[in-house]
Amino acid sequence: ADLTTEEAADGKVKQLEAIIVKKDEKMAADREGMATLKAESAKRDRKIALLEAEVSSPDKLLEKILAVKDEKIASLQSELKNCKPLIDSVDLATEEATREDYIGLVKQQYLAQDIWQRRFDELAALAGAGQVGGAVISDIRKRSLASGS
Repeated sequence: ADLTTEEAADGKVKQLEAIIVKKDEKMAADREGMATLKAESAKRDRKIALLEAEVSSPDKLLEKILAVKDEKIASLQSELKNCKPLIDSVDLATEEATREDYIGLVKQQYLAQDIWQRRFDELAALAGAGQVGGAVISDIRKRSLASGS
């Protein structure tokens, strides 16, 4: 009977030792978690202190903002120096000649359209009067545009 009691006690001791081991592992994990939380908390505390310092000194915050803006302005000015001005890249004489050519072409097209319109109007009037024949149509068609009619 003593062996059974002793065996039962040994079993109970082993059970308790296993529970202690598990609790020790949990405590170690909890300690690691606490250490991580403390480190994160310290990091946040430092960040808060820096932000409080910035907010408590609006002049320093303004200086920081102005410094960033000054850097951006300097960068844009540098880019601007490297840009070739548009006016330098355009040959004004060539552009003026091209413009004059286009104006001349538009005028010629307008005159040609006007002459043809007058011819059609003349043909319509002759047709209305019953005076249209093949020879009349041929005569109108053969007229030079330079004649203006």
